[in-house]
Amino acid sequence: MSVFYAFSASVIGVGTPLFKPAALMNNPRDFGRSHKPRWNPLDPDVQADPARAREFRQLRSQLGWARQQHAVAFAVQEVLKEQGLTLESFAQILDANVAWLERKLHGQAPASLAAMFEWTQVLEIDLTINLKGPGQFGRDNLNVNLLVLPPAELGTVRTSLDE
Repeated sequence: MSVFYAFSASVIGVGTPLFKPAALMNNPRDFGRSHKPRWNPLDPDVQADPARAREFRQLRSQLGWARQQHAVAFAVQEVLKEQGLTLESFAQILDANVAWLERKLHGQAPASLAAMFEWTQVLEIDLTINLKGPGQFGRDNLNVNLLVLPPAELGTVRTSLDE
């Protein structure tokens, strides 16, 4: 079985983006905490100006990344509460710096795809992230399932397309 990561390259880019995901929310304190977050709309002046197309693509990618990170952070924090785990104990399990983990869970720093995947695996979270279109390649929605997998399949991400 081959490994397939379904996140769009436009969302991931090369490396981790350098921005504050929470800054893209109406209320940055809601990042990773709110079940129904309100996101700031993309600047219509940037969208309408063909000369700023590159800037628009970057903003759109950052917003996509922030939404994904928020969904994972929200799920992680809910599971920590349900299981009675502290952020400190979770950081210890991950062998991570508590302050840095907290910054990522609250959207003050971007989390890598690998980190988000690790969080869901450690906490045994089955999470579906819906990437809303319109997609660049004619897809309106893409569901990305971060599933808890047996060790032999670890690293595999299963996907389904909404038609």
